[in-house]
Order: sequence, then structure tokens, then C-alpha cells
Amino acid sequence: MRGRRKLLFALGLVAVVSVGSLAGGDDVTATGAIVLHEGSGETFLPDTSTAPVTGLLSPDVAYRRYVGRSHAQIPPGTSVQRGYLTLPVGPGAPGEHVIDHALVYAYTSTFCGPRSGPVIPNGDVAVEREAPRCRQWLFLDARTGELLDLTWTR
Repeated sequence: MRGRRKLLFALGLVAVVSVGSLAGGDDVTATGAIVLHEGSGETFLPDTSTAPVTGLLSPDVAYRRYVGRSHAQIPPGTSVQRGYLTLPVGPGAPGEHVIDHALVYAYTSTFCGPRSGPVIPNGDVAVEREAPRCRQWLFLDARTGELLDLTWTR
């Protein structure tokens, strides 16, 4: 699954366009947390502190560790912001979290890759020429570069 997510992220960023406002189009709570999926409780709270935090990788090094290549670069048009990710277990377990306020780097772009269309008679899958506009969110642990979440919002 991790390899598939890496491939999907890489494909999604091949033709990225520049990101406008990080929170543009997403719901923002009174605390400044960005609600990624309404009703899920999945949130990203940007870190507004300018104080250095010890033990963190740089965003570039975290991305290289995630990709697994020492010379990998964050794709052009990708925004990076440090913050805190919370990902609840689900509606059946209120108050329980898979990830609770983890310090992460959020890598965002506004291109999420080609969308497959219907299967055509010869068995091939038609691919639409224009990809749907959305925001792709890649969350990497700021201390290890480990993938914590990969999601999309419209």
C-alpha cells in the first residue's frame, strides 16, 4: 500500500500547478485548524510558531526519506507547511485517534492526477484529458519522514 501511495503522489505531482491559499476552499475552525473531510474529524492545524523545534528533519530531507532517493526534490508548485495532524479512528470510536496532534510537514498541490473514465470496448480504460481540480495533501512525520496520511480534498 505504501508503494502505491508513493506512486499516486508522484503521478499526481508530475503536472502540478501552483497552490494558492493553503486553506482556500477548506473549512477552517475557530482555532485555525483546517478540516480536511467534513464529519471525519481529520484536521491539520498549521504551526504559527516561529520558534525552532529540535529533532526535526528539514522538509526537503523528510521528502527524500519518504521517496527513498537521496537527490529527490519537492516538486515545483508544491507548498510545504509545518503543523499538527489529527486523524480519528472513526465514528464508532469517538475521542480515539489513530494520529493525535502529530507534528508533520503538509505537502500540498492542486493537481491530483488523471481520472479514469469508462472502460472502452477493447478493454482499455479511457483517461480524461483534463484532471479534476482538487487539493492533494501528503503528511509526513516531521521527525522521521514517515508517511502518516495521503488524502485529497475538493
